[in-house]
Amino acid sequence: MADALEVVRDRKNRALETEVAQTLRAAGYVVVERIREQDPQRLGVPSLQTEIDVVAGRGADSAIWLIEVKDPADVHVTPEIRRHLDGFYVDRRKPCYATQLQRKLDDLAPYADKVAATLGLPTSAQPRVVKAIFVTRAPVPAGFVGGPFQFHTLRDLVAALDGANP
Repeated sequence: MADALEVVRDRKNRALETEVAQTLRAAGYVVVERIREQDPQRLGVPSLQTEIDVVAGRGADSAIWLIEVKDPADVHVTPEIRRHLDGFYVDRRKPCYATQLQRKLDDLAPYADKVAATLGLPTSAQPRVVKAIFVTRAPVPAGFVGGPFQFHTLRDLVAALDGANP
């Protein structure tokens, strides 16, 4: 049963990853998705600690976006909300999502210019910087408790990124 649920969760996440990539491409972003840790050359970096969902950049914008896509189940009862929050913010046997995203950011941040070049982006007047965010299909509790990363929904993603790149 656990394996079947894992397959369903993975399908939902993959579908949302595809929607995020399509949405960004439609808004003029160059997107690379599903970068496995064995393929760091896809981003022009020497190594990756774990798989990256989406990296995107646009034109001369200074930001390169590292996007962690999550499509968690809806939660409505207190114990489930607690588990949801723990999944994002509490390291246990497995690192939480925020820790995993920080590791990905640590892998890319020193190489922002190389990532931009790999994406085929033109030179930016501002120094390139890698910024990491979570993207979900709908608002999630983890997005309302504060933390090291911002949360955006698929619906507000482009407006949020545009607002971060004046």
